[in-house]
Amino acid sequence: MIRWWRRPAPQPHGLPIERLAADLRRLLRLHGELAASAHAGLCAHRLWAVEAAIGTRAIEAAIALGVRHPHPSRSATLTPAELSILLAELTSAGLSLPGRFGHFTTDGRL
Repeated sequence: MIRWWRRPAPQPHGLPIERLAADLRRLLRLHGELAASAHAGLCAHRLWAVEAAIGTRAIEAAIALGVRHPHPSRSATLTPAELSILLAELTSAGLSLPGRFGHFTTDGRL
């Protein structure tokens, strides 16, 4: 008796790229609003947390698109320059992001 085994269909690793792009656009918009706020000094910790989330999603998107990126464990500690470069490379790879990225800070201070 021959038994046939069905190979399970391949499953994507991580979130769909559309979801990652939407999350990045939302986080970048929120970052811009927080950075432009008159009360930016009061929400500096929140601004840093949003930047860490942007870094995490940007690395996930880079993995999904095959774009060069820092190691995933560094997502919360990307320098402002590294984060800007990564977002620009994602845009070059075809990810639709806002044309201008805000002023990033790594320590929550403006």
